[in-house]
Formats: sequence, C-alpha cells, structure tokens
Amino acid sequence: MDFNKKDTFGILYKINPPSKQEHCRNFQLLKTDNSTLTGTASILEKFAEELSIPCPSNLEIPFDTARKTFNILAARTQYEFNKSVEEHKNDMSEMVMQIDSCEKGFDFGNPLFDYSGESSDNEEDNANVSPDNGVQQISLEDFFLKVLHQTSAAVYLKNDNLLDNLIDHLYKDEECSNALTDKYGRNVFHLAVERKQHALIKVLLSIGINPDCKEGCGATPMTLAVLNGDTTMCQILLGSYADYNGPLFGSFPTPLDM
Repeated sequence: MDFNKKDTFGILYKINPPSKQEHCRNFQLLKTDNSTLTGTASILEKFAEELSIPCPSNLEIPFDTARKTFNILAARTQYEFNKSVEEHKNDMSEMVMQIDSCEKGFDFGNPLFDYSGESSDNEEDNANVSPDNGVQQISLEDFFLKVLHQTSAAVYLKNDNLLDNLIDHLYKDEECSNALTDKYGRNVFHLAVERKQHALIKVLLSIGINPDCKEGCGATPMTLAVLNGDTTMCQILLGSYADYNGPLFGSFPTPLDM
C-alpha cells in the first residue's frame, strides 16, 4: 500500500501512533497493577487492625469440588500475595525511615552536607560495595535441573563414584540444598517430590534434608506426594519418618485426611 497516494475521497492515509506520554502512562498502569493491589490490601489490613476487626492470616488449601482434589496452586497464590503485601509494608516502613532521616539532615551545619563537590570517605566506600558481593545467585529451577542431571547420569551409568561425589557436594553446599527457594517458598526437595524424581529424593534424604520441610503455603513433601497419587514417593518418605498426621499441618488437612 502506498501511503503517499490519496484514496478515492481525496484523503491521505494517516497513522496515529500513541504519543510518548500515552505510552508511558499505559505502561505505568500495567506495571503498577500488582503494587496497587498489594497497597490496597495493606491499607485494609491496617484499618482492620485499628478497628479490632479479625483478619485471619492462616493459609488454607481449598478443595476443588469439580476436580475432586485439593487446589495446591490456590494455596501457593495466596501465600505469594500475602508475601507481597508484607514486602509492601516493609518498603513503606523503610521509606518513612528514609524521609525522617532526610528531614533530620536538613541542617546546614550538618557535616553530612559537603558543598565542595567531593564525596565523603564513607560515600566512596559504600559506592564500591556490591550488595551481593558480585556473586550471582543461581535460581532454584537451574539448581534442581543441574542436580537432577547429575543424579540421572550416576544412576544410568551405575557409577557409585559419581553418586558419592554428588552427595558429598550437596552436603557441603548446604545453602543451595536447603535454603534456596522460589517465589512459593519451595526448595529443591519440594520440586523433586512434585516432579516424581524418586532417585533424587533418596540422594537429598541421604544428606539430611528434612522430609517434613514446609513450603511457603504450609504444604509438606508428603502433602505433594499424596496430591500426586505417588505411592512410591509416599513409601520413600514414610521410610524416612515423614509425618502424615498431627499438628504439623496446622490449618491444612493432613495427608492422611487427604
């Protein structure tokens, strides 16, 4: 199509792209939808606190009557939202502290203000410090796939040396094996159970990972194994004395009830 020619009515074709202001405004609206939601939830929670209105915070796992199963995704989504609300409140508290600090610093006799154009020694030191010390954190998914690949190779090749080296490495790298989590609060053990990786579960149990470790919403590995209908995984966990009943599960139904 030639946009330089006129149509039958003698009118030139005209394209009206959104202006920079409109584009930025639309992008900002999309970007702030989640923060607005969490901010509103935080405000309502504050009102409830001031008016002494009970606001239950216990996480529950709803039952899907259509599929006749418990909806673990809904429980995880609830946990993720509650976490974002808590992070929002922490951000607001930190912002208030920063504002108060700036207001106190509005004193021309304060040595923090240097009008010579040169930064203080403390500012230079802080500028050179990296918040993560230059260490790039591996994601839980990448760590899981890496360990799974090594486990599968050792099992397929029936190589005890490879398996021993993997167990030794995982035992030494306790930070990743236990503390590395995703947005739902799951660690590598939860992923292995959920994806029915029996060999990997045995490896992780051998380094002392707690078989009753809870993810963010409160589900345990035994909970996930029952929801998956994975009887082999249930047997492995029971062999490691994983709990299946009792007060450990709080507001959650126990795996036995499920």
